[in-house]
Parts: sequence; structure tokens; C-alpha cells
Amino acid sequence: MRDDIEKALEHFLKKRSPAFWSRGTYDLPKRWRKTSDAFGACLKWFLMDCLGITLLVLLYFICVPTVAFLQQYIGVRGRLVCGKLPLSNTTVTLWDDNVIASDVLLAEAKTDRNGRFEIEGGTTAFFTMDVRLKADHSCNEKRQCYRRVDLPVPSCYVYRGSGVVRWFEAGTLNMSFPFPGEERICTR
Repeated sequence: MRDDIEKALEHFLKKRSPAFWSRGTYDLPKRWRKTSDAFGACLKWFLMDCLGITLLVLLYFICVPTVAFLQQYIGVRGRLVCGKLPLSNTTVTLWDDNVIASDVLLAEAKTDRNGRFEIEGGTTAFFTMDVRLKADHSCNEKRQCYRRVDLPVPSCYVYRGSGVVRWFEAGTLNMSFPFPGEERICTR
């Protein structure tokens, strides 16, 4: 069987004109055209030229799903109030709290006139994100000062992929009370 394939391939290779052999990347060396082991020559050509392309395509199909698996997403919604009044136009941010590298800002939003916010964001990370919800507000503060509240978001609301699967409902947060770890920042 192999002899028949070799003979047919050798016959095919001998009948081609010189113009056939000068087609750029498909140009087989002359020593391969004249050899009796045409099957081995074609195998060498395949391994040298086509295998690299095959490996690149294979690498692409391995890496793309891996990157998609590393994508993480979260969504938080709730309402901010100061006593009985809604905190409108208050900046709310989502952060990925990294231990080794610097923290990553996932998303930023402002509360509406009723104090409601809906914020979602994501990043690419190998380990599950440690998400923090931060709110900068001036409830019970003087004009030049504001308070920054830093609240953890449960990791069970972080999902692999893009888009919110399940929202973390923060509820109504009354900012007139002090929160643990709260910062007071004053500007002059």
C-alpha cells in the first residue's frame, strides 16, 4: 500500500512544471522532488510548515476559553439615606481589594434623587475577587469634609463570566450612623 502511495505521489511530483514549484510557502525543495521517498518528503514538509500553524490554532482554542473563565462580574444595588432624607448624587464605587497588587476600580456610579444606586463591574482575575463597596458622602458633615464608608460584599455574588447573574441587595443604608473602618476626609 505504501509503495503505491509513494509511486503515485512521485508521478504527481514529476509531472508538475517549474512554475508549480515556485508558489511561495508551498515550494518543496528540489531534493524532495527527486527523491524516491516522496511520502517521507511530504511528511517532513507537513511537520515543518503546517505543524506550526496547527499549534497556533490549537493554542488559540485553548487560551480563549481560559481567558473567558478568568472574567468575573458582580452587581450591587441599594439605597443611601441620611436619617430620613435620601442621599442624592453620592459617589458609589466597587473595588477589587488585592492583597499583593494595588486595588482595582471595577465600577463607579452616582445615586439618583431618591438615593438609589445600581452598580455593576468586573475584571479578569485568577482568584475570586474580594469586592468592597465604597460610598463617599457628606451626611452630618461640614462643607469641606466627607465620610468614606468601606463595606465588604460577599464573594458568593461574584460570578465567572460577563454580566450580573444575581444582584447583591445592599438594602437601605443609613449613613448618619458611623460604620466600622469609616474614614473622615477634609479638604481645605
